[in-house]
Amino acid sequence: MYDNLITENNHLDNRPDFAPSHWDENFRIYFLTDKMRSRCDPYFSDLCDRVGRDEITAEDEEFLKSRIQPCPAEFDNENFRNGDLSIIVTTNKKKDHINNEKVSLLLSDQREYVCNSKD
Repeated sequence: MYDNLITENNHLDNRPDFAPSHWDENFRIYFLTDKMRSRCDPYFSDLCDRVGRDEITAEDEEFLKSRIQPCPAEFDNENFRNGDLSIIVTTNKKKDHINNEKVSLLLSDQREYVCNSKD
C-alpha cells in the first residue's frame, strides 16, 4: 500500500471521487516573477520554473545530466553513519541497489551477513 499525494482525491471513509478537494479549495501555487537568488542567471530561473511545472525539455534534461558530478564525501562511511550525507532515490529497488553497493564498497573488510526472509 502507498500513500496518495496530497493533491489526489481522498477516499477516506468511502468518500466518492466527486468529493471536494481540500487541496484545490484551500491552496494556490504561485510562481515568482522576480527571482532574487538567480536574477543573474535567467536560464537557471526558467529551468527551475519548467521543473516545477513538469515541462522540462530534452535540452533541460541534457543540461541537468551534465551537472552530475562525483562527490568525494560519498566514499567516506562516517558521512553516512553521522547522517551528514544522504542519497535520495525514487524507488526501493534503487535504494536496495545503492545500499548493497555502498556496504560492499565502504565496509569491504567486514564480514557480510544475509537474511533471506519474506515479511
